[in-house]
Amino acid sequence: HFCSPLFAVASLAYEIRGEAAAADEILRILTTVHEHAEPRYRDTGPLTRWAEFVAPLMARRGDVAAARDLLAATAWRRGTRQGLLLQAECEVAGRAAAWEEAPHLARHARAYATDHGLEALLGAADALEGRAAIAAGDNGSGIELLRTAGLRYAGLEANWRKLCTDLDLADALIAAGRVAEGRRVAGAALPDLERIGAAVEAARARGMIAT
Repeated sequence: HFCSPLFAVASLAYEIRGEAAAADEILRILTTVHEHAEPRYRDTGPLTRWAEFVAPLMARRGDVAAARDLLAATAWRRGTRQGLLLQAECEVAGRAAAWEEAPHLARHARAYATDHGLEALLGAADALEGRAAIAAGDNGSGIELLRTAGLRYAGLEANWRKLCTDLDLADALIAAGRVAEGRRVAGAALPDLERIGAAVEAARARGMIAT
């Protein structure tokens, strides 16, 4: 049970790389871990104990409702996982385009991150607020928030998070009429996206470069 979070991380990595069968196999393993665990190591249901990693996987597959339910249901050692859970909530809210929830969620995440020194969670709050601002038509604020998030992730060498944020930034720049700048941002991200096998994100970058 003590190494199961690493398996959950691996399932998300496989999903990002488009290897759905491998991701599903790990989810089956985690479900078995839950079923055979002692009561003190069980959560409220299969996979909820690893919600911070499994919920983003579900959201990538388009099952946002299940992802949100998973995050809401988990109770196992929630206090020690709260930073990761909030980061996942920001990601899932963005995929759900739940922009009306973004201000409250971002404030909550930012306050928790500040109290506990969680720089990556600050990045997640910035990125969510940035995307919400852009959705509301405030491209200027949105672009600056996305830049801030990208810089936070770069400082942490959180390269996957930075790549995803850069794609959102490129989209925003292109939508704001700064097409050449947006293409440059997407083009800079593309080699790393191809290297790690993130096919969906790589295709998105190529589409922006061709805009």
